[in-house]
Amino acid sequence: MNLLKVEKYNLTIYRWIMEDFLKKCLFSNYKYSIIIAVSYYLLPPISLIVPVKDAWDRPFIFLIISFILIPLIIFITSIVFASYHILQWYFSLRIFILGLPYILFGTPLLIVGAVFFVISIIGQYIGTLIYENSHTKN
Repeated sequence: MNLLKVEKYNLTIYRWIMEDFLKKCLFSNYKYSIIIAVSYYLLPPISLIVPVKDAWDRPFIFLIISFILIPLIIFITSIVFASYHILQWYFSLRIFILGLPYILFGTPLLIVGAVFFVISIIGQYIGTLIYENSHTKN
C-alpha cells in the first residue's frame, strides 16, 4: 500500500517535470518555432510560384532558398533567441525536429538536420556572447 503511494507520487513528479519542460521548450518561445516553420515549409514552394524566363531558373531559385536563405534565417533566429535567453540545447533540437518532414522530399534527413543543428548552435553561441556582453555592462 505504501509502495503504491510512493510510485504514484514519483509519477506525479515526473509528469510535473515533463509538463514544465514542454512548456519551457515548446510553448514559451513559440514565435521562434513559427518563424522556422514558415521558413521550412512556405519558402521552398515560392520557387514554384515565382515567374521565370528559363526553365533552369526554377531549380536555381529553389537551391538559393534551401541552401542560403533557410540557413540564414536559422542563424539569425538563433542569434536573436540566445541574445535574450542564452544558449539552450532544446532550441537546436526544436530546429532539427521541425526539419523531420524533409525526409518526404527525398533529402538525406540526418545531413540536413545536422547542418541546421550546427548552424543553430553557432548562432546561439554568438547570441550568448551578445547576451553576456550586454549583461556585464549593466
